[in-house]
Amino acid sequence: MIFDEFYFLNFDKIFRYILRRTGDYNESLDILQEIFFKIFLKFENFQKMDEKAKTSYLFKIANSTIIDFFRKNGKRKSISLDFDAGENNLETLEISIDAKKMIEIIKKLPSIYQEILILKYVEEMENSEIAKIVGKRESSIRSLTSRGLKKLEALEI
Repeated sequence: MIFDEFYFLNFDKIFRYILRRTGDYNESLDILQEIFFKIFLKFENFQKMDEKAKTSYLFKIANSTIIDFFRKNGKRKSISLDFDAGENNLETLEISIDAKKMIEIIKKLPSIYQEILILKYVEEMENSEIAKIVGKRESSIRSLTSRGLKKLEALEI
């Protein structure tokens, strides 16, 4: 696989992840560029990995780069979960209202819970992948997921 193919296959999912974490389109593009530049520099070694390892490594680099961005810019780490309803019908409207309510609730959680819940339920990753990305043990991810869901439940009105 050449770098261009890898870039186009992964651009959307990584960009969505970054945008959810930063909440800013332009900052997300800057971070995305930095992530793919890091991958480009080590692409020869990167190509030797299997697909699951590549995805985990890509998200780990993304996570580290986002954390570095917040440190450099003195910004609070939060996640934006904007929801685009798409079609304009009653069913979609009901989904949109529920999603917006959930977004507001998730924004109230500490950032570690936001991050793990997004990786788990939005990006649909396994606990083992999330553990590699955030640098924690798989058992910790299970605990954090459980605690995050309990906190969400407690916040829900």
